[in-house]
Amino acid sequence: DELRWGRWISSDADRSVVWTDFRGPSPRTWVFVDGVERPGATVGDREVVAGGAALALNGTRTLHARALRDVVRSIPVLLELFPESLLALSEHKSLSTGTYHEGDMTPLSGSAIHEVVRFR
Repeated sequence: DELRWGRWISSDADRSVVWTDFRGPSPRTWVFVDGVERPGATVGDREVVAGGAALALNGTRTLHARALRDVVRSIPVLLELFPESLLALSEHKSLSTGTYHEGDMTPLSGSAIHEVVRFR
């Protein structure tokens, strides 16, 4: 039904968080901190949490948002060929500032690019 993915990198490019979150009949979530998968992951609109680490996403700016229907609208024959379920597919790509917290460490700032794709 929905895919959320993203990548955050610290301002000094020494740390990273990568996430993929599938929502639907067989949900699955992966979060990797510095290339190592972290257990107990949850992904939301403003936060990614996994294995004692949390990434807060703020100052979100839309980079790109559209539905497949908008892309093929200028080609009427495609509108007729594609099923309504496929035409409803939409994507929303964003850029955010992000603050990474883990344990007693000093919070780290950085930037994240992330996207939500809805299949229904």
